[in-house]
Amino acid sequence: MGVWIAMVVAQMAPHRVRRVVLIDAAGLPEESIKVPVYAGLDRLATVFPSREAFMTLAKSLPQYQPWPPWERLFDYELVDVEGGVSFRTRKAAPWEDEQYRLKQDPYALWPALTMPTLLVRAAQQIPPNFGFLITPDEYSRFLREVPSATGIEIQANHYTAGMNDEAAKAIAEFLDR
Repeated sequence: MGVWIAMVVAQMAPHRVRRVVLIDAAGLPEESIKVPVYAGLDRLATVFPSREAFMTLAKSLPQYQPWPPWERLFDYELVDVEGGVSFRTRKAAPWEDEQYRLKQDPYALWPALTMPTLLVRAAQQIPPNFGFLITPDEYSRFLREVPSATGIEIQANHYTAGMNDEAAKAIAEFLDR
């Protein structure tokens, strides 16, 4: 969701944006990725019997590998509720963002990216083979059509791209310029 926010801010107030980093999104995602993404959003309303029960389940899922960064995130995100634990993030918030995104034309926002822009693309599909938020063709198209853009493809999936050492290094170097 941060990609859409970044592009809208660049459109609304370009004089206030020095650089933009877009992590694994820029155009329209493959339809197939809605299955795991929407399941993740729905999960936010689930009550799990215990912290341990959720952690055991999550640790077994391929999208949460490597596990240690996710364990830290989930440890923060899980809160005690009646009947067990659930998520600090309320389900309605990201669903509202998604409903907004569905009504937007991301390609119409690309011309607003006049400042240096880094697009980080996850080169691995969302497990197990659900596709990409930004396909190789969309990645190439973005780099062709946004003159201020550079890109990096990393060996990660959408869920792990933000925790990838190569991505972190590229982002830090880009922002330090």
